[in-house]
Parts: sequence; C-alpha cells; structure tokens
Amino acid sequence: MAVKVFLRCMYTFIKFLKVRIRLSASIKIKAPQNRWRGKLDIVCDHESTICIGKRCSSRGFTHLESIYGEKIVIGNDTFINRNVSITSLKSIVIGNKCLIANNVVIVDHDHNFYLGNRGFITRNVTIGNNVWIGANSVVLKGVQIAENVVVAAGSVVTKDIPKNSVVAGNPAVIIKSNTHSNLSK
Repeated sequence: MAVKVFLRCMYTFIKFLKVRIRLSASIKIKAPQNRWRGKLDIVCDHESTICIGKRCSSRGFTHLESIYGEKIVIGNDTFINRNVSITSLKSIVIGNKCLIANNVVIVDHDHNFYLGNRGFITRNVTIGNNVWIGANSVVLKGVQIAENVVVAAGSVVTKDIPKNSVVAGNPAVIIKSNTHSNLSK
C-alpha cells in the first residue's frame, strides 16, 4: 500500500513538472531542489543513468537521452535554457555552475558512414565547472572543456579547450586565453 501511495505521489509530481520519461530498463534521477519551467524529455535504455545535481534549472524544452547503459551527469547549480539536446551513448559529464544557452546540442557520438558498418563512434565528453556555452553551439564527441571557459554563440567544439579560455567559430578556436571567468558569482 505504501508503495502505491509513493508511486501515485511521484506520478503527480512528475506530471506537474511536465516531465516525460521513456525507458525500457532502469533510470536513476537525483534532482533535489530543481526548477524546471519547461518540458523535460528523458529517454533511457539498458540501465543507463541520468543524474541531475542540486539546484539545477531550465526555462524550456530539454531533451536528455542516455542509451546502451551509459550516463549523463549534470552538476549542481547548472542552468539549461530552451531547446537543449544532450544525447549520450558513452558518457557526458557537465560540471557545476554551468550555463547552457538555448538551442545547444551536446553529443558523445557520431555515425560510422562505411557501408556494412553503420554503427556509432563514441568518445566521452567532459565539461568542467563554470563553463558558459552560447546559443546555437554544438559540442561533439571526445571533447574536454576545462573550467572557466566561454564558448561563443554558434560555435562547433571539436577539440579540447584549456581552462580560462574563450572560443568561437566553426570549428571553435581560442580567441582569448588566460582569462578568469566570473560565472560563479
């Protein structure tokens, strides 16, 4: 009886938050004290994990997809704006106090294009603390973005970015380095 009451309460809470969860195995979501104003679409498959830290917030549609037993981790105090898509086939870890602007795409894979081998090529993506990713940016597989980095709007990040840098362009290149970010204030 207590389990049914708990599930009913959880369903009401999830429905109120406009969360849609599609899964065929298990999912672990830790999201205390979060403020999600828009629709949160979560897709998990094969015992994947999505972990959302404390005091995270979003203002619009957010799509989180973790499949094939892999993970997405979003650190504490991270803000995600409208129309953001984060898709993991390996591992995507986003640090604390990050800002992710609208229309950002973060993926840890791409498709193999050889005939007869249409699988995926995957590599971990790590985004450090205090990173600001500008609107309409794309972060691709295998990228490590260090702490205190600003990714300008419309950038396509294909390579690692050292700490205290500002990057812009397609592909993203360092336009300013050895800066100290005030994003944590």
